[in-house]
Amino acid sequence: MFVTVLHTVHDPVTFQERGHAMTSRVPAGVRVHHFLPSTDLTRAICLWEGPAVAGVSAHVDANLGDASSQDYFVVADEYALGLPTRQEVA
Repeated sequence: MFVTVLHTVHDPVTFQERGHAMTSRVPAGVRVHHFLPSTDLTRAICLWEGPAVAGVSAHVDANLGDASSQDYFVVADEYALGLPTRQEVA
């Protein structure tokens, strides 16, 4: 499933550092497709893919810590535009 993450960034420098490290080591079955930050780096939207929201949120929250807070939702594929090709996730 595709999961969107809405980030409210509290510490842009730390968020960018931790985010870069986090996306270079993702758990099996989870994949990040898009990272879209605002120009002032206080908000961002990411598109992830995984077997469940819990798997994505556990990884993201554990890695970003207090640099940001997140809201998660499952994407309604049938109404979405521009989704990437679905990957095989375990």
